[in-house]
Formats: sequence, C-alpha cells, structure tokens
Amino acid sequence: MGEFIMKKLYVKPMMQGEQFVADEYVSACYQGYCDISGAVFTDDGDGVYEPEVDKYKYTNTACENEYWVEGLGVTLPEKNAFVVSTSDTEQVVVGHTPIIPFPIYETRIKSGVTPTRVWNFDDHHVTTTMNPQSRSNHS
Repeated sequence: MGEFIMKKLYVKPMMQGEQFVADEYVSACYQGYCDISGAVFTDDGDGVYEPEVDKYKYTNTACENEYWVEGLGVTLPEKNAFVVSTSDTEQVVVGHTPIIPFPIYETRIKSGVTPTRVWNFDDHHVTTTMNPQSRSNHS
C-alpha cells in the first residue's frame, strides 16, 4: 500500500488590530410636546411667513404628545413651520380647475396677523419649545 505524506502549507503571519467601540453613549436630544393648536403652514426656511410660498399643511390640536429629536451629536434644528388660530386664517380663491370650472382655494393667514414659529414634527404635531435632555445608555 501507498504511504501518505502530509505536507503543511505555509501561512504568512499577519497582524490584526481590533478597534474599541463603546457599547454605550449619552444621546444628545431634544424633547418637545405638541403644545399649540391652529392652522399649520410650512416655512421655506427663511423664518418669514410669505402667503405665496409658505403653504397650509394641516390643522393641529395641542394633544400634549411627547416626542424626541435625538442621536449622537444632534443639534437643535431650526423652526420649520408657523401656527395661527384657525379664526385668523381665510380661504382665498387662487384659480379654477381646467375641466370643472370650480374655484381652487388656498388657506392663508389674514393680513396683520403674526404667526407663531414652531417645530413641525412628522406632520402630526407642533411645538413652541424644545428642551435639551440627556438620555444615558439610550439607543
């Protein structure tokens, strides 16, 4: 019978490094409550309500729902919407549909009314105040 001779393969030595990654961190975040009722208008980013630019989005009810903006190194975002009492809004005719001659309305803030700048969260809630919080070991 034949004889088996095992040969070992040469393996080049390699050095591997491991990186330490912490498994806990302090999350920087902001807490808000849905705290204002009224008609919500988007802000185009300039912080000034403009009737032709900032559009009506929905009507909000201050439901006191709590929400968080969070993550590692989060900074407070700019306010991104306006809210006014629904009694301070009006429907304005902006045109007609091409096939059916019915007017198209747009909701606008009445002249002379100053809207409240707010944070719009997930198109369901708005808040006037965001509070910085620390949430240790939160992920």
